[in-house]
Amino acid sequence: MRIGTCGWGLLRPKQFGILEYSSVLEAYSQLFDTVEVNYTFYRLPRADTAKNWRKIVPESFIFTVKMFRGVTHENRFKNTEEETERILEIAEILKAPIILIQTPKSFKQTGENEKTVLEYLSTLDKRYMYALELRGWVWKPKFSEWLWVVDPFAQKPPEQDEYYFRLHGKPPGKRMYHYRYTESDLLQLKDFVEKLNREQVWLFFNNVWMYEDALRFRRMLHEGR
Repeated sequence: MRIGTCGWGLLRPKQFGILEYSSVLEAYSQLFDTVEVNYTFYRLPRADTAKNWRKIVPESFIFTVKMFRGVTHENRFKNTEEETERILEIAEILKAPIILIQTPKSFKQTGENEKTVLEYLSTLDKRYMYALELRGWVWKPKFSEWLWVVDPFAQKPPEQDEYYFRLHGKPPGKRMYHYRYTESDLLQLKDFVEKLNREQVWLFFNNVWMYEDALRFRRMLHEGR
C-alpha cells in the first residue's frame, strides 16, 4: 500500500520535526513515499521543473500526476493533443505510473460524454495507468480497463486489480475539506482497506489535515490497531 497526500505545497516541515531540508518536496519525501502532483492540474510545469522534482526525492519515491484542467475542465477532452502530450512528458520524467483524470461536476454522465471520455482514453499512451475520478458518475463495465477513483467513505469501489482512493473529508458537505478524521474513522478505513490486497492500494488524503491524517493512518496500520 502507498499512503500519501494530494500535493506537498501546504506542508510545514518544522511542524513534523524536519529541520534540515533543501525544499518542501524533499522534506515531504522524508515523511511519505508517494505524492499525487496537483500542481499539474493548474499549470503545466517546465520539463526542467519536473526533472528537479524527480532529482530531489529518493529513487523509490513514486509520483502520480493529475491531468491538466485545460484537458478535463476547459476543453473537455476535445482538441487537447498538445496539453496531453505535455502531461505525458511530465509523467515520463517523474517516472509516474498513474495519471489521475478528474472531471468537473458539471460534466454529466450522458451517453455522449461517456463516448467522449472513452475515445480520449483510447488515444493515451498505454505505458501508464489512468485513474478516473468522474465526479457524479456511476461505474459501468465499459470503464473496467481503468482505475475507478472514489472516496471510500462516500462510495464503494468496483472490484479492481488495483485501487486508487482520494479522501476529501467526512461527512460530505460544504466543509468536508476542513474535516479532521477521528480515530474511529481511521479504524473504519483500516478495516476497509485490509479486506483488499494492500499491495494494490493507492491512498491519498486531500483535506486541510491531510499530512497529519495520513501519518496517523499509516502509524495505525504499522501498529496493527
